[in-house]
Amino acid sequence: MNLAIAIINSVQSDRTGKGGNIEITTGSLSVTGGAQLLTNTVGRGSAGNIIINTSDRVSFDGTTPSGRFSSAAFSSVNTETNFTGKGGNITVYTNLLRVIDGATIDARTLNSSDAGNITI
Repeated sequence: MNLAIAIINSVQSDRTGKGGNIEITTGSLSVTGGAQLLTNTVGRGSAGNIIINTSDRVSFDGTTPSGRFSSAAFSSVNTETNFTGKGGNITVYTNLLRVIDGATIDARTLNSSDAGNITI
């Protein structure tokens, strides 16, 4: 499976509630050319989780041609201090994981909320 641009699930700044999960079950997954899986919260809810389940392999490879965006799985919490949501978890079940050429797997928070966990 190749992802063209992005799969995004977000809680917006004027909303309250938990974001949904991004769940992918497949034989193998290749995220290339700056494509991204993204869950985040910029509101008062928690971000959803990213769950990847493959029987073979997962590959995050490269960036956009300009180098501006990495091929990635991201979970994040916005920088606003009055937002109370937590970051989502990133879980990858696979026999082989490759993260190369500027790609990334990243769970972060930019305020006092908890970031999600990354489990491989």
